[in-house]
Amino acid sequence: MVRCEMVKKAREIRADKRRRQVLDAASACFREEGFHGASMSRIAARAEMSVGHIYRYFDSKETIIIALVQRDCAKFDRWLRRMISSAATIETVIANLRRGMPWLLNRDRAAIFLEMHAEAGRNSKIAAVLTEMDHNLRCLLKELIGRVRRTSQSGPEEVTDVTIEVVLLQLQGVAARVTLNPNLDRSVFLEGFERVALAVLAPEASAQCVLKEAGKAG
Repeated sequence: MVRCEMVKKAREIRADKRRRQVLDAASACFREEGFHGASMSRIAARAEMSVGHIYRYFDSKETIIIALVQRDCAKFDRWLRRMISSAATIETVIANLRRGMPWLLNRDRAAIFLEMHAEAGRNSKIAAVLTEMDHNLRCLLKELIGRVRRTSQSGPEEVTDVTIEVVLLQLQGVAARVTLNPNLDRSVFLEGFERVALAVLAPEASAQCVLKEAGKAG
């Protein structure tokens, strides 16, 4: 029985490694050629596998795309959950944003992100997956922002849908900015990102700063 379990575990590890191998190859092909331009044969060649071998792990190119969407969203999901599980304060969230900025500003990730959303406009299955991920992201953001405000006593505990939309517009807009402006000054971007984050996490303190700056200007 123990040996059977060990063999089963070894097979699962190999299969998981193969799936990651396919996803990494597909991601590279999609970045270079787009979802529709990249054929299964090109993905197989990149993964150094046969097309038939790939079909042992994925039913179609569509299922590969969906798996990539889920993998990318899962990384962001884990990032937010780590912030929520920690002693969430304004300082720790800003520190986490700084650490996560290289990932957000990665042009390869941005290219795949834009491809995913473009494909969602044509494919209802992919749109459904992204819609579900969007719902989960909204819930996590509300929980994170609410916890920071309670911990820091920096604003109303109720997090409105308007606030969530502002955050999502900034987060999801990163991909477009990185793609259109590859020479983006990261320090400028980070400063702008932090200003919006502070306005969301500590709206009362942010408003006081704005009034103070306006008084100086007057």
